[in-house]
Amino acid sequence: MQTAIRNGDIADHLHLQVNYFANRKQVVRSKDWFIEHYATIIRPEPKANVLKQHPSDYFKNFQGVMVGNGGRNIWLVNFGDEGAGIPPRFEIITINNSE
Repeated sequence: MQTAIRNGDIADHLHLQVNYFANRKQVVRSKDWFIEHYATIIRPEPKANVLKQHPSDYFKNFQGVMVGNGGRNIWLVNFGDEGAGIPPRFEIITINNSE
């Protein structure tokens, strides 16, 4: 996720539909819409939270993996299946940008 944010290719990691929570809930339904609204969605605070986090210091539960902290984080799910020979592929399912 850090590499995607640094390279500006985070849209390539979306698992549509993505929930976005800020002042209100929105649903990201297309990659084009996300790219058009990128500066509004990936604001400096969640971006900084993800970039300053040590890569092995993440939270994981049955819902997926959270990077960032507090109300400013990104949730990912592994859509790979190593048993079926499909390598791990983490995709974004939720972006939180609230207090």
